[in-house]
Amino acid sequence: MNKKNIGFVLAIVIIIATYFMPAPEALGYAGKMSLGLLLAAVVLWVSETFPVSITGFLLMLLISFFGIKDLNSVFQSFISPVIFFVIATFGITAIIMKTELATRLAGILLKWAGGVSNKIVLAFMGGTALLSAVMSDMAATFLFLGIVYSLLKPLNAKPGESNLGKCLMLGVPLGAMAGGASTPAGSALNMMAIDLLGQHYGMTISFLDWMVIGIPISIIMVLTAWFFVTKILKPEDIASDALVELETQIANLGKLTFREKKVLTLVTAMLICWVLGSWIPVLNTTTVAMVGLIIMFLPGVNLLEGNEFFAAVPWNIVLMIGSIQAFAAVALETGAARFLTDSVLSITGGLGTFGVLAVLATFLVLLHSVFPIGPAGVGLFLIPMADIGLQTGMFSPAVAAIMVALAFEACYLLPLNPNILITYNDGYYSMSDVIKPGVFITFTYILLMVFWLPFIVSVLGL
Repeated sequence: MNKKNIGFVLAIVIIIATYFMPAPEALGYAGKMSLGLLLAAVVLWVSETFPVSITGFLLMLLISFFGIKDLNSVFQSFISPVIFFVIATFGITAIIMKTELATRLAGILLKWAGGVSNKIVLAFMGGTALLSAVMSDMAATFLFLGIVYSLLKPLNAKPGESNLGKCLMLGVPLGAMAGGASTPAGSALNMMAIDLLGQHYGMTISFLDWMVIGIPISIIMVLTAWFFVTKILKPEDIASDALVELETQIANLGKLTFREKKVLTLVTAMLICWVLGSWIPVLNTTTVAMVGLIIMFLPGVNLLEGNEFFAAVPWNIVLMIGSIQAFAAVALETGAARFLTDSVLSITGGLGTFGVLAVLATFLVLLHSVFPIGPAGVGLFLIPMADIGLQTGMFSPAVAAIMVALAFEACYLLPLNPNILITYNDGYYSMSDVIKPGVFITFTYILLMVFWLPFIVSVLGL
C-alpha cells in the first residue's frame, strides 16, 4: 500500500474507533468526535490522501454527519476577514514576481558583501527575509533561488560538494521563514491567529504591535541561522571574477522601470496604511489589503491581470484555513478545546510561567517539525493554549496566539516544511546538514517564544 492508501485506511480506523470508544466524562460525545475527526483529518493531510482543501471540506461534512453541529452553522464559521486578507495579499506576491525587484535587491546586497562568502550567505538570507515580510515564504524563496542558481552556475558549485551551495540553498528558505514572523502579512498563519484571538477573546493585535513583536524575532533568527549554518557548513571562498556574470546581469537591468516604481509605491503605501490602522480603525488590515488589490487592476495602474492573480493564490491553503476556522469554533462549543486545556494543565501544573511556556513551545515546535500542518496546528492549539494562560493567569492569550502562529509558521529542524523542500530536492545539502545547525536554531527560536513574547506583549499592554 502506498502512503495515500495507508492514510485513508488509518483515518477510517480512527473515526470508527472514536465513535465506539466511551467518551471521557469531561468531554462528551460531541467533543470526543470532534477530536477524533480532527486526528483523522491530520492523518489525511500528512499522507496527502486528498488535496488539503478537500480534506478540510470532508472534516466539515463529517462534523455535520456525526451530529456534532448542523452544516449551515459549520459553514458560517468558515468565512472570516482573514480569508479575504490572505487572498488579497497574494496580489503583492504576484506583482513583485512580475518584476526584477528581487534581482535588484540581490545586486545591492552583493555589493555590500564584497565577494566574501560568509557575507554573501547573510546577504541572501536577509534579502529573502525582507521580501518574506510582505509576501509568502515560498514565493520569496523562489525569487531568491533563481538568483542563487545564477551565482552557483559560474562557480561550478556541484550539489553535495560545494559548501557555499549548501549554505545558500539552505539559508534562503531559512531566511524566508524568519522573515515571515516580522509582519501579519508575512504569513497567512499570523493573520489566522490574530483573527481567532479577536473572535474568541475580543483581543486585537494591530499591524504595528505585531511588527514590534516580530521584527526583533526575525532579525535574531536570521543572524542565528546564518551564524550556525556558516560555522557548521563552512562555505568556501569565492574568486573575485566568479561574481562577474551575475553582477553583469544585474547591471544590465538599468534603472528602475515605471512598473517597478508603481509596485514599490503601492506596496509601501499599503505598509504605511497597515501601520496607521493601529490608530485609524477604517484602515484595518483586511480593508487595506483588499483596496490595494483593487488598485492593482485599475486602468492606468495595470499591475495585474485576472488570470495572473488567480494563478498566484494558493486556493488549497485558503480553503484549508477556512475549514480549520470552522473546526476551531466546533472545538470551542463542544468542550474539546477545554478538555485539551485541562489535560495540558494536569501535566504542567507547578512548573511556573516560564516552565509552562517552555513545555508548550517545545511541544509545538517539535510537533510541527514532524507534521508540517500549519493551519491545522493553529486551529487546534491556539484556543487551548490561550485558555491555559487565562485560567492560570500566567500569560496573556496574545502570547499564546503569537507563539502558536510562530511555531507552525517555521520549521528549522528538519527539511519537511514545504519551504525547505523547494531547495532540499536539488541535492545540495543532506538531512544531517539541516539537523546540525537546526538544533541550535530551533533552541534559539524556543527561547525567544518563552522569554521575549511574554515580555514584549506585557510592555505593549496586550
